[in-house]
Amino acid sequence: MESGLQHIHGLSMAYNPETPHLIHDGPPGIYVRTLDMVRADLEKWIDDCRRYDENPEEFRRLAWELARPYVEAERAKQRRQSEAGEPDTGLA
Repeated sequence: MESGLQHIHGLSMAYNPETPHLIHDGPPGIYVRTLDMVRADLEKWIDDCRRYDENPEEFRRLAWELARPYVEAERAKQRRQSEAGEPDTGLA
């Protein structure tokens, strides 16, 4: 379960109604993510674990297929920045 919680990003993000643009960790305040959002993420993580256990190689292959467009776009952006002499700030 601890590993699952690490995959549910922003679980404890909260804000005060007076300053909704300032996010902090945990109470007091209103949580950014609803219980339904957390439940859906946890169910997806459990399903991902099940699919991985059934066929680790296929799971990794599909994960790479999903990630490939983002990786290639980031690499292209870095090449353009490098060719233009722009520093890589690491910020997208």
